[in-house]
Amino acid sequence: MVFNGSTPPCRGGSPGSNPGVRSSLTVLLLNWRRPQNILKVIEGWRAQTVRIQIFLWDNGDLERDIGKDFPPVDLYVKSSDNLVCYPRWLLGTFAKTKFICTNDDDIMVTDSTLAECIIEELEHKPNDVIIGPLGMRLHNGKYNLTQYWANDATVDVVKGRMMCLHTSFLDHVFLRPSTPEIVASTEDIYISSFSDTKYVPSFFNGKLRDLPAGKCGLNESPDHLKRRQRAVDCFFGRPQHKRPLELL
Repeated sequence: MVFNGSTPPCRGGSPGSNPGVRSSLTVLLLNWRRPQNILKVIEGWRAQTVRIQIFLWDNGDLERDIGKDFPPVDLYVKSSDNLVCYPRWLLGTFAKTKFICTNDDDIMVTDSTLAECIIEELEHKPNDVIIGPLGMRLHNGKYNLTQYWANDATVDVVKGRMMCLHTSFLDHVFLRPSTPEIVASTEDIYISSFSDTKYVPSFFNGKLRDLPAGKCGLNESPDHLKRRQRAVDCFFGRPQHKRPLELL
């Protein structure tokens, strides 16, 4: 369904040539009732040509310790409650790598050079840049279903399915938001609101594929679009919530 085009090279050169490079990317994963997908997601990242750190927050099946089913990860947190999506950004504060990247449990990496492409793209960019394969533009402050797929377009929101950024970006995000009930399921809108530079590079094409989503995704909720519009109104309509970079 997604990113089935030809695979563009990374911007600057020949990925796949640095198997010994020290890890500079931490991937932030969430599990919610799709452990079989998480296994594939981890497999895709472990196959990268550079070493990757993997952190996993498990919101999943509370009747069993799903963590025993997963391949070893670098940090694993088993939650006693489903705290939805926002905890992955809390995991990000423990990353010791220069960059972090989210990966939802309904999409997986299929190309072993993607991590190098992400690192290469972000390496010389300011620390407030966010990139990913999928984004949305707001029209007159309205959230809509027009999506931009890995075509180098600038966007207002990089979708949470995969958001790649400098770890230091989190230094100027309020990690204890004043509206946690909104942020929990719309954290991609919240995080995107702190950045003035967001785009969807074409190198993601051909490097990802969808996984079965079942009926437990957030978009299955009848008020999904209403909640996302509320988040846009709250976070993009109030620029004063940003923490000034010059004060860091």
